Amino acid sequence: MIGIDSEKKALRLSFLGALFCALLGISFGVLLDSEAILLDGFFNLIGFFMAWVTLWISWLLHQPESQLFQFGYRGFVPLINLIKSLLISILSLFAIISAVSAILHGGRPLSSTLAVIYAAIAASVCLFIAVVQLQISKKVRSSLLRVDAVNWMINGLISLTVGLVFSLAIVLQKTSFSWLTSYADPLLVILLVLVTLPIPLKIIVKSTRQLLLGSPQLDLQHKIKAVFEHNASLFPYEKIWLRTTEISEALYLHVYWLLPEQCAKLKVEDLDLIRQGIVTALQQEIPTLEADIIFTQDTYWVEEVNRNKSASIVAN
Repeated sequence: MIGIDSEKKALRLSFLGALFCALLGISFGVLLDSEAILLDGFFNLIGFFMAWVTLWISWLLHQPESQLFQFGYRGFVPLINLIKSLLISILSLFAIISAVSAILHGGRPLSSTLAVIYAAIAASVCLFIAVVQLQISKKVRSSLLRVDAVNWMINGLISLTVGLVFSLAIVLQKTSFSWLTSYADPLLVILLVLVTLPIPLKIIVKSTRQLLLGSPQLDLQHKIKAVFEHNASLFPYEKIWLRTTEISEALYLHVYWLLPEQCAKLKVEDLDLIRQGIVTALQQEIPTLEADIIFTQDTYWVEEVNRNKSASIVAN
């Protein structure tokens, strides 16, 4: 319960922080006619709405399975991460198109002093929330909070960059390069998009893979297989097929275990002990892993089930 309460408090902080930063960014953006600041504000506006949805998802994850969702609600986590990253990516593309248009039409003048004040406030709030989210996510092992912390860190770095660029613009205004200041805002938008866009794109790829029940990264697959092979060697088997998938923080391992003929007299209790030993050993190395193990001596059936399917094979 402590972990659940901590996660809820962290998500409420994110919810309120996103609302504050969105109102701050949009207000300053409109006041200063700055698309860079408006972009920052709209990023946070997306974050505000998604934080509200994330609060609901967090509650849902701790509910018992239902008749409709008999495997629980973990699939909602990559779904919400995918939607959020798609919205940010689409907004980024529109922003960069607008920035290029502004450059082609002579740039946009603005008050750099007020922009620096905005950036200082926004960066302080974003980085504070990012640190809090990151610390709590490590304690409660929450992918929702981890992704949220990354987003806040990005927002904070964006705001810091805004402050640095407009501080430079203040210095340039007193030099012969003052004509460059009108291009500061659109150039900043392009820079921010180029730097930050790979992050939501990476989340889009990962979340889509999880929603389609794709396997985890190869290094994790190899780790699971290595731990499984080491512990399976303590028990009798003729051939074993392994399949893995990853949804949110959870790893699922599905195992077909073909027993040799000399094990025909094994009791159900013996098979339970084998399964318990294997699962315990796996969870010591990978705490978020869950496993289903099917024991059989029907060679024909298990070969047919696994025919033409990409599964890791462990054989004696």
